[in-house]
Amino acid sequence: MARAAGRDRPAAPLPAFEHPTPTPAPRAHPAPAIPELEHRYRAATAEDRADIAREIAGANNADAVLALGRLFRAARHPEEKLTLLNALGDVGAESAPDARLAMLAAAAAPQHREVRLAALGSLADFDDPRALAIIREIATGDADKSVREFAGELLAALDEGK
Repeated sequence: MARAAGRDRPAAPLPAFEHPTPTPAPRAHPAPAIPELEHRYRAATAEDRADIAREIAGANNADAVLALGRLFRAARHPEEKLTLLNALGDVGAESAPDARLAMLAAAAAPQHREVRLAALGSLADFDDPRALAIIREIATGDADKSVREFAGELLAALDEGK
C-alpha cells in the first residue's frame, strides 16, 4: 500500500477512470410528406393553415406547388387564398412552372380584388411570356378599373425593365 508522504495512513485508492458515455443525438423526425400536410391543412383551423401552408412550401419542389394549387382551388375565403399565394412565393420559381402559372392564372381570374392584385404581382415576377399575356389581357379588358390600372402599371414597369 502506498503511504501518503508524512502520514501513517494508507493513501485512498484512486477512482477508476470512466469514459464518458456519449449522449445520443436527438433523432430528427422526417418532415411530413406533402399528402399528409395537405390533409392536415384541410382539417386545420384558419389560424393553423398559414403555418401548414408554409410547411408545404418548405418542401420547395413540384409536389409543393401542385399541393398549393389543389388547396387554392378548394379555398373559398380571400384570406385563405392570399395565404396560399404567399406560400407559393416561397417555393423556388423553377418548381413546376406550368402548375405555378395555372394557380396564378386562377388567382387572377374574377374574384376578390386583393387576391387578384396579389396574383398580378406574382405574375409580373414570373419569367414566362404566358404570364405577360395574362397581365396584358387583364390590363385591357378587366371589368374592375383598379385591377385594370394595376395591370397596366405592371406592364409599364416590365417594359421599362427590358
